[in-house]
Amino acid sequence: MFVVAGDFNTLEAVNTLFGLASLGYGGGPDPASWLGPLLGGGGARGGAGGVAGVEAMRVSDLTRTTWALTQFEWEPPQSWLSAAARGFVRNLR
Repeated sequence: MFVVAGDFNTLEAVNTLFGLASLGYGGGPDPASWLGPLLGGGGARGGAGGVAGVEAMRVSDLTRTTWALTQFEWEPPQSWLSAAARGFVRNLR
């Protein structure tokens, strides 16, 4: 069975990122090729990381995702970072 990263739900995406980062994976030669679709969301099952998905994440998922992304040699787009900031603020109010 072939799984498309954009089809991951939030928990699957967070666990994938966190697991790879915890194992020391640096993202490979082209981290944008798989991180972009994973964070872009919008797949058949709702996606995980599109702007709307990021804002709806729980603090624990946002924290794990943000930490994991610091381990890869790639920076998310500004729209994703802004959505994550809004998600943190919404959750912590």
